[in-house]
Formats: sequence, structure tokens, C-alpha cells
Amino acid sequence: MGNEGISAGELLKQANQLKRAGRLDEAIALYHQAIEINPNFAWAYNNLGDAFVKQDKLDEAVVEYQKAIEINPNSALYYYNLGEVLAQQGKLNKAVDNFTKAVEIQPYFYKFQSNLGQAFHRKNLLDSAISCYRKVLAIKPYSGMDCYNLAEVLYKKQEWEEAVTFYKRAAKISPQKFKKSFGLNGLDLKLADYLNFDNGFFIEAGANNGISQSNTVFLERYRNWTGVLIEPIPDLVKLCRHNRPRCVVENYALVPFNYDRDEIDMHYCNLMSLVKQAMSEEEVKKHIKRGCELQKIETYVVKVPVTTLNFILEKHKVKRIDLLSLDVEGFELQVLQGLNFNQFRPRFMLIEVRQGQRQKMDSFCNSVSYRAVAELSQRNYYQDVLYES
Repeated sequence: MGNEGISAGELLKQANQLKRAGRLDEAIALYHQAIEINPNFAWAYNNLGDAFVKQDKLDEAVVEYQKAIEINPNSALYYYNLGEVLAQQGKLNKAVDNFTKAVEIQPYFYKFQSNLGQAFHRKNLLDSAISCYRKVLAIKPYSGMDCYNLAEVLYKKQEWEEAVTFYKRAAKISPQKFKKSFGLNGLDLKLADYLNFDNGFFIEAGANNGISQSNTVFLERYRNWTGVLIEPIPDLVKLCRHNRPRCVVENYALVPFNYDRDEIDMHYCNLMSLVKQAMSEEEVKKHIKRGCELQKIETYVVKVPVTTLNFILEKHKVKRIDLLSLDVEGFELQVLQGLNFNQFRPRFMLIEVRQGQRQKMDSFCNSVSYRAVAELSQRNYYQDVLYES
């Protein structure tokens, strides 16, 4: 085979070079040769496991890591590597056991603590996850990933203000990675440039599941804002309440003051759901067809309860509104006609304006003393316009 007389250690070096070059089958063959020469060569088993991981052969990798541990049960790295594969396989209890063993052997290596925290997080053992992330940050205070992960767990525990602290810290350490946009095409980050302050209050109508294309998640998580989310589709309301427990969530379609019924028909189309009256019958058909094709979903018609935006604000005794975000697929003007601007006056309004409706929207907003200050996005069918009082 051309390797006669070569030591197991030299074969390991050659195999490692092949592995780094992506020549995995050749590397695996040399690892096996090294093991034949020295059956107690723990590093060869470990690195063979690494090669199997790169080939996505996780079961084989588990076997090799276990052999490495049998030979050298005092190597934190071998337990860590086995834990990583088990976590990928969803075997979280076993992953936790191995990460814990790695931490016991080498408690001050941040990566071992971090992965143990992630496994606890996936098991929803939030206090244990928090403990691990705090230990990581005591060792490596500028780990943006662990700041972000700690913020996520604190948010789940509804420890809002501390969660915001760590979201901010992660974003400061690595803005490109952790200053996370939830809005469509970064709309929420563009909006945040105009709302550069903490502890604000928002209203978001057309909230969907509370996360997808939301214009307010960023403000809540990174600026400590709170507010009211309004979504008419019942199935989406359930998700919204789960995803945004800090916010009040209302299940209504918003209508003008002169709407005289208790319900309204809506076409479900996930992010593009709309009331029948939002557009002409032909436009509604085109809109639904396009939305179903884009999102690969089926539509249905559902009757939903209605109210005015004014009623919701009165119900919750809202005193101040820093942002009204309005995205209701062509029904925006009618929603605004259900708000008494003498009683409630949002500082900013971000409104999705459909093609051909900009003049009407500007005219209405001017009539209640708002002016357009920015077009934050513009696409074929609509633009997102920011108005200021």
C-alpha cells in the first residue's frame, strides 16, 4: 500500500492533512491503517470520527468517539465531540451527559459550557441554560453568540429587561451578526433609525404570527419597547400569543367607524391575508393567487370579529403611541378611518401603501396633520411610507 514502515503517528498526520483538504475517503483509509498499527491510538479514533461527521455519517462517528473515550476517558475533547454529534441527532439527554463530562474535566473552556447551555436550552431547561451561558460570559465576556443565546433564554423566561441588555450587548459586539432583522428586506432596521430610543410603545396591525416580517420585534428585543399586536386570523393569533408573550394580542379585523356589522369575511393567505373589501374582486383573486404561489399555501375564507382601532386603544387605556405599524393588505385607509386622531395621536405611522393609493393616503394623513418623512421600501405593488405627526 506504499505505507510500509510508517508509524501510526505519521499516518495520523497524513490523514489529518487529507481531511483538511477534503479528501475524506483517503483520510479515513489512513486513520484505519494507523489504528491497525496501534489499536489504542485514541487520537486516531477521534479524528476518524471527525471525518465521518464531515461525511454526515453520524452513527459511524458516534462509534469512533466512544472508542476514543474508552481508551482515554480523561479527554474533555472526546466527550465534547461525542456530545456534538448526539445533539445533532436529537439525543439531547445523552448530549447533555457528554457535555457535562467535558465541563467536569475542563471547566474553564468556554466552548464546552456554551454547548452544554445550548443543549439545556433545546431541552427547555432554561435555568440550567442560563447558568451555563453566564459561566461562558465570565470566561469570555465578548462572546456575541452567548450574549444572544442568553438573551433568548431570558426572553423565554419573561425576564424582559435583562434579555434586552444581552440582545444589545450581542449587537454591540457583532452588529452584522446579531443586530437581527425580522422585517421584510430589513424594514425594521430602517425604521429603527427614526426610533432611536428605548422604552417606547407600539401598535402593530397585521401582526401575523408575531415574528414573520414583524416591524416591532426588533424594537421589543433591542429597545425594550412594548405594545399591542392586532391580528384577525384566529390560527395566527394563537401563534402570535405564543411568540410575543410580552405584548397584548387582540383578535380583530380593524374597520372604520361607519362599518355596521360584527364580523367580516377574510381570505386567509398567511402574510398576505386580506378582507374581501380591501380590493376589487379581480384584484383580490390575483392577490390571493400570487400569495398562495409565493408561500406555497392553500387559502380559505373565514369570518372574523371586527372593531375599530379606537376601541382597542380605549380598552387598554393607551396613553402614548410612539409607532403605529399598519400592514393590512389594501385596507389601511379604512383602518385609519376608525381612529380619532384628536384622542390618540401616534408619533409615527408606518403604513404599507398599495400601488395607486399613495395620493389618497397622503391626502388623508395631511388632513390629520401628518407628513410623509421617508419611503422605507418600494416594490412593484406597494411602498412602506413613514409618516410623522
